Amino acid sequence: SVGGQIVIETGNLTIRVPDDVSADHIERVLLAVQVSA
Repeated sequence: SVGGQIVIETGNLTIRVPDDVSADHIERVLLAVQVSA
């Protein structure tokens, strides 16, 4: 899909990720968010 986004809401933080990024990258972003939360 063109211009698609995955929206991840964690508490009061919303992360928007283009749906063409790899799942591995998203996983790393989520881990970083959990560490900084």
